[in-house]
Amino acid sequence: MSRVVHLIHSEEESISAELRRFWEIESLGIRDNDSVSLGNGDEEILSEFDISDCFVDGRYRVSLPWKPGMREVLQNNKTVAHKRFEGLVRRFKCDHELFCEYKDVIDNYVREGIVECTFCDSLSDSQRFYLPHHAVIRSDKTTSHLRIVFDGSAHEDGHSSLNQKVYIRDQICTQIC
Repeated sequence: MSRVVHLIHSEEESISAELRRFWEIESLGIRDNDSVSLGNGDEEILSEFDISDCFVDGRYRVSLPWKPGMREVLQNNKTVAHKRFEGLVRRFKCDHELFCEYKDVIDNYVREGIVECTFCDSLSDSQRFYLPHHAVIRSDKTTSHLRIVFDGSAHEDGHSSLNQKVYIRDQICTQIC
C-alpha cells in the first residue's frame, strides 16, 4: 500500500504581518486626527497658537508656546552664547570654506526673513536671549551638506534653558497642521 502525503505551506500570514510592520514603520508619526487625543493642557496650547498665528509677508508667524510666567523669568544667556560663538570663530579661522558656507546660509536666512537683525541698545537686558548655533556637516548630502542647528537647550549654570520654559508637545503637531 502506497501512502501519499500532501503538504501545503502558506506564508501568507507571515507576509501579511511583515507588510503590516512595513506600513507601520513607513507611517511612523502619521495618525488620523481621530486617533490623536489631546492631553492635559494641550487645548490651551492650541488656543494660544490660534490666537498668536498670523500671516505676514507670505509666512506664518506664531509665538513660542510659553509655560505660564516663564517668558518673564528667562535669564540672559549672553556668556554661554558668546563662548559658543568664539568656538565657531576658531573653527572658521581653520576652515575658510566652512566660514563661507555658514555665512551664505545665515545671509539666506536674513534675505528670506527667517532671522532679522536687531540692535542690542533697542532691547533691555530682560528681553535679550541668545540662541547659540553650530554647523552640522553631512558629506553624504549633495545639495546642502551644511545645516545650522540652533540650541534651545543651552543655558548658563544655575539657570534654565529656553526649552525648559516652553511647552514641548510632539503629539499636537498633527493638530496644528
